[in-house]
Amino acid sequence: MKKYVYIISWFFFMMLFSGTQLASAEVQTLEIPAIKEPTWLFKAGITKGRYHDRQDLGFMLRENTTLKIRQTNPSFKGDLTVWLLSNDSKEEVSKKVGAQWVEVSSSFVTTPFITTPYGQTNASIEYEIVATSPQKKLAIYESHGNPVDFFATWDKADGNYALIKGTRFQLYLPKRDKELVRNLKDFKTIDELIEHIDDILVTFDQYIGLDDSSPVNKKSDNRYFLKADASGPGGAYYNVNWTANTSNSADMWLEKRGWGPLHEIGHGYQAGFDNVGIYTGEVSNNLLAAQFQYERFGKAADNFSWLFNFGKRTQIDAGLYQKIVTDKKGYVDDLNLRERLVLLTMLKQKAGKEAYAKMYQGYRLLAQQSGFNTANYPLPELMNKYYSETSGFDFTPALDRWKMKTSTRQGEVNRSRRYPAVASLVDVMPKDQLDTARKRIDGPIMINSNFELVDNQTIAPLGLVGSLTVNVKIDDLKQITGKRIRLLEGKRIIKEKVIQDASIRFDDVPNGVYTLELVDSLKLGYTFDQHYMYIKEKENTNTITLKKINTSTLLNQEIRFQGLGNVLAASFKTNSNLQQASFKVINKDPHTYYAGEKYISIQVSDPTGKVIYSKELEGTKNTLGEDTFPFAPGYQVKIFHAETRTRLLSTDNIIYKANNTNDLKMTTRGLENLQLKNDPELILRGKIDALAAEINSQEELKTASESELKQQLWAAMNELSEKNKIVYQDKYDYLFPVVDTGGADRVTVEVVADPNDFTLNGVSAFLFNQIQLGQTGKAYVAPGEHLGLEVIDKRGVGSGWNVQVTMTDFSSEDGENKETILKGWRLKIPKGTITSEEGDLENPPKTNEVIISTANTNQLVFSAEKDQGLGDYTDVFMTDQTTVENAVSLSIPTYVKTGVYKAEITWSLVDGPMK
Repeated sequence: MKKYVYIISWFFFMMLFSGTQLASAEVQTLEIPAIKEPTWLFKAGITKGRYHDRQDLGFMLRENTTLKIRQTNPSFKGDLTVWLLSNDSKEEVSKKVGAQWVEVSSSFVTTPFITTPYGQTNASIEYEIVATSPQKKLAIYESHGNPVDFFATWDKADGNYALIKGTRFQLYLPKRDKELVRNLKDFKTIDELIEHIDDILVTFDQYIGLDDSSPVNKKSDNRYFLKADASGPGGAYYNVNWTANTSNSADMWLEKRGWGPLHEIGHGYQAGFDNVGIYTGEVSNNLLAAQFQYERFGKAADNFSWLFNFGKRTQIDAGLYQKIVTDKKGYVDDLNLRERLVLLTMLKQKAGKEAYAKMYQGYRLLAQQSGFNTANYPLPELMNKYYSETSGFDFTPALDRWKMKTSTRQGEVNRSRRYPAVASLVDVMPKDQLDTARKRIDGPIMINSNFELVDNQTIAPLGLVGSLTVNVKIDDLKQITGKRIRLLEGKRIIKEKVIQDASIRFDDVPNGVYTLELVDSLKLGYTFDQHYMYIKEKENTNTITLKKINTSTLLNQEIRFQGLGNVLAASFKTNSNLQQASFKVINKDPHTYYAGEKYISIQVSDPTGKVIYSKELEGTKNTLGEDTFPFAPGYQVKIFHAETRTRLLSTDNIIYKANNTNDLKMTTRGLENLQLKNDPELILRGKIDALAAEINSQEELKTASESELKQQLWAAMNELSEKNKIVYQDKYDYLFPVVDTGGADRVTVEVVADPNDFTLNGVSAFLFNQIQLGQTGKAYVAPGEHLGLEVIDKRGVGSGWNVQVTMTDFSSEDGENKETILKGWRLKIPKGTITSEEGDLENPPKTNEVIISTANTNQLVFSAEKDQGLGDYTDVFMTDQTTVENAVSLSIPTYVKTGVYKAEITWSLVDGPMK
């Protein structure tokens, strides 16, 4: 008996101090806590370590040793997953665990883990180790633990693996990395390493708008699992079970400045919009990586970030310049991953962190809706919407310039809201001026490149100007003769001309990107292909093509052919304006169950019944491609789908589900299904109402005087039967305030105004720092500000006006209240620069230089003759960059007393021109 007690005590001693666990057939129990499933992320395609979170059993399982395990909580529904993990996926094993005992083992030493279940109910397990040899204890370090104890356990057990646990991750380490962890190169302690990796995950959460502000913006509870995998693909990888360094070492995860950890963790933050519209699979995750490095390390990241190839920004910029500027290529062409990342980085940087987060938040909200389809939300369109609406800049020209195709709608919304356009520096700056420009503007911009996005005000201090010639291509120039064409910078009209011929010239335009507007063109019946003009060189030429709207795009229709898993296999689209249709094969293997059988077919015939196009697709091994063919009113299309009832779709609900074959005829108002006997005009009226509602929902679109959407709406109403055309044009006439039928009819309108809307605004005070006797000093201007005044005349009278200035003598008082008058002073107010947001810069008011050397004498500063000055006008005297020679300045003679002198200046706005 004593011997038996002694033996038990000895085994206990060994377990406690040698780091081993006794192998026995005794059944152990363990509760496995569940966590809430972040469905709001998963529905949006954000995997974020979906099945990474797992719970260890506290020991390593020896090779060829069996672990028996089962789930015992009857309230827990579903199965658990047990993993035996090493640092080589070829050695690893996983198995589903339910209420019945299952056995699992590996030919190699592994560590058992249970994948954390999602749900409200915790699981419970029973397990036993079928072995005669003891198992080694797993060394585990948790945040702010004792590193001495951690390494003591690892050393004494001679453990093959160890585990470091942070708040947001677990790091599974092989034995070969023990000394790397004991002597960390980039961190002073294990806790610093934990804080760094936790910081990456917390920061990435912030980047995608996980701020707990709403149910779809809640942070998730699951942790990332980081490891090594000697048999993994590439250099490292991410999947829904873990992310790993492709090596028998996990050393990648121990680096502070490494790109690899940021890149792989970032994959979990990619969303359903990735690869929709443009390829971003190995790009958008790097957006987070680049932002993190530059936020943590500043511009020094240029030298070690993968973004610019570890210090080779000049070469990267040169390669991009050749492809984009010289060869006219874009994102969708043969740009490499790094070049694509530079472009996405520049877009994101100009928009700001908030815009990027709002894009994710908005997308998550959309993804929760019934019937959500990722194909309807391409990434370029999302960027244009959220970047533009959050920043207040129009990103359409930059996205289009880089061939990231955007829709008509969002670009029109941006222009109707008068957002200033943005462009890359290379598009608004001569090549030989790029270095000079960068020296002036790079400071406040964190990530610098010749392709950084700028608005016109960013480059305005460079003072470059050029001319622009716009050549117009149109089938009938008379359609636009006499109309006004404008260059806009946001709300400001920079230049405006009346079209007299096919060539319009604008002179002395500051370098930049401008919105081109053709005024009062709502019923013109033409669309033009370019809405933005660039001033880059001294002389700039561009051509715009106006295309006649023969038929509205609202008549265009699409029929979608889905395959196995409801994946899009092919599509049939009509183009009424061109009287064409197309058939596109998108998936070469739409349904493996139909291999060798007809799955989809299409046959098109002209009005005489002659077949002009046909194509048949089997379930597998089809050729991808798109065919285009004539398709005008009177043409017919016969469509077959083996699964018509569930997988032949149309947004216009024109499919007869009872037959696998549908016969449709093209009419002047859309497709008519000969079996359904649908009314194409009824469908068109619904589309007209929907587009009108969309325009009405946005005040800027509703009141826009130039709008392709409104033109398409008008053209669609013209396609209706005469009775319905009259009804609908009357119904939506308020959306077309300017009417020009091209005949003798005219529109009469009474323009009214407020007779008291006559104001002098924003008059600047003149403040001077110390001025030496006999010297001239310029007035102080805060950085980025200016001195000047604004006149608003919205009375609608045109009587003219003038602004006069007068001032008192300069005087100072000593401690005994004795007044001293400053003699011989001279104040100069220079001739200003006139700007206007709502004025006629073709016939502007006049600004004058003023010299004041005598008190109480009126001087004329700013004036408008009769029929001038209607609207608002700002007279800018100087900016913070103005030299003393051209600034508001004060000259002091040498014969006066020193002191602090003050004077009062009075500005007067007088009705009528100066007499």
